Amino acid sequence: MTLSDFQVVVLTVDNRQLADEFAEKMFDNVMFTHFRHTSPCDMLDPEKWSVWMLCKDEACLGWMQAQLFRGVKAHVSRLGLALVPELRGHGLGTEMIKFMVDNLNDKDKLTASAFSDNVACLRAFKTNGFTSEGTFFDEERWPVIGSRSVVSLARFKA
Repeated sequence: MTLSDFQVVVLTVDNRQLADEFAEKMFDNVMFTHFRHTSPCDMLDPEKWSVWMLCKDEACLGWMQAQLFRGVKAHVSRLGLALVPELRGHGLGTEMIKFMVDNLNDKDKLTASAFSDNVACLRAFKTNGFTSEGTFFDEERWPVIGSRSVVSLARFKA
């Protein structure tokens, strides 16, 4: 299974329903919270965000995002991705990161973060040229699973 087996769709006002259905599925996973903390209007503003959905059979099965910083045109932060559990472990995360890097190739620096125990995610970012900038110990606190450390990653334009 590869990224080409799916349709990559840019998030718009017209297809917001797909994103909402995906978020509902993922809310069972306590890690997927940016939908709850980000205004839908902001995520639909192409000056602030680039958001792509991974779709198949009219369902959103994955999510890629890049928050664009105002006034700093050469820098993007908060690259993020999510996949439904049944699609994990097939290399799609690595391909999704490559897709974002290719689509943001005009930026001088891309940053991301991943939980320190998410070995697959860290490997996917490193495969795409990201390096570790450091670890924030006990950075995230979750009601069900407790504290987690976060690794900060960056990729500079060659």
